[in-house]
This record gives sequence, C-alpha cells and structure tokens, in this order.
Amino acid sequence: MRKPVVLRNVAFPVFMLLLLPPVWLVILPLNLLVDLAVLLVGYQLLIERVGTRGAMRALGWKTAVVTWLFGFLADFAGGGVLLGATMANELFPALRQESWNAIQSAIIYNPFRNLWALSIVLLAVALVGVLIYLFARYIGLRRIGDLAARRKLALALAVCTAPYLFLLPTEWLYSLP
Repeated sequence: MRKPVVLRNVAFPVFMLLLLPPVWLVILPLNLLVDLAVLLVGYQLLIERVGTRGAMRALGWKTAVVTWLFGFLADFAGGGVLLGATMANELFPALRQESWNAIQSAIIYNPFRNLWALSIVLLAVALVGVLIYLFARYIGLRRIGDLAARRKLALALAVCTAPYLFLLPTEWLYSLP
C-alpha cells in the first residue's frame, strides 16, 4: 500500500528559490500564467470587450513577458524586506532583545501573532503591490496608448498579483500530518 502524498511546501519564502533551483521550473511558468490571466481578463473587463485572442493581439507577448519579469523583480524586493527584517537582529546587535526575537519568529511562522510582525509583512505586501503597479504602468504596459486604460490595468495587476501568501502562517504547514 502506498503512502498518501502530502503537500507540505505549497508556499514558502522567496529566498527558498535561491536554495532550491529546481523550484524555478514550477514557479516561473505558474507565475507567468497568473500574470497572463490577469492581463487578459483585466483587458477584457476594464478596457475593451474583445475575445481572448483580441486581448492577446492588443497586448502582445512582449508586454506579458516584460510585465511578468518586472513582477518577479517586485516579489524579490518584498522578499528582501522580509529577509532583512528577519536578519535585522544579526546586523544590529542592539536589537538582540526578546521582543525582537518574538517579532522575527512571528514574521517567519505566523505574522498574526504579533502586531509589529503583521505590520512588517503588510508593508512588504504593499511595497510589492506598489512596485508591480509602477513597473506595469511605466514599463510593462507602454504598448497601451490610453493612459487611463494603462492605469486601470496596472492597478488590477497590482491588486491581483500582490504576494498575499506572505501573510500565510507557515506554522500551519509544519503542523500537517
């Protein structure tokens, strides 16, 4: 009899990509599909009601790929904020207090245990959302001539693809059977 398959690593910190390079083979295409879906649905709902092919013709693959790459760059910025926050007590010895250790632990395992940890994680999610919006508006969606349409689509992309999984308590994953 086979053992049941349990998915323990559904979400993990961004810096794990550096430690586990094969994960890139799964994460990159999935991220591209999500970004592409948001671009196509957003274009159809917010800008012009054309079919999927019409939206893809209007946007183009280059727009989708550039937006996707800059979205990944924004995700790494948010991951860097969280990584910096968890390593701050190593960088600044004055922070080696029990209260900072509690914040650090909460950032890693459950941001909802500590108000400061939740604030730091929400700041990282908001930073990534703002960066996605700015990258999409000024770089990724330049092909869309209408400024109002570009703003709407960039906002939809920022809201829908912000890394809300940063808020997921990873201690839940460790308590799975």
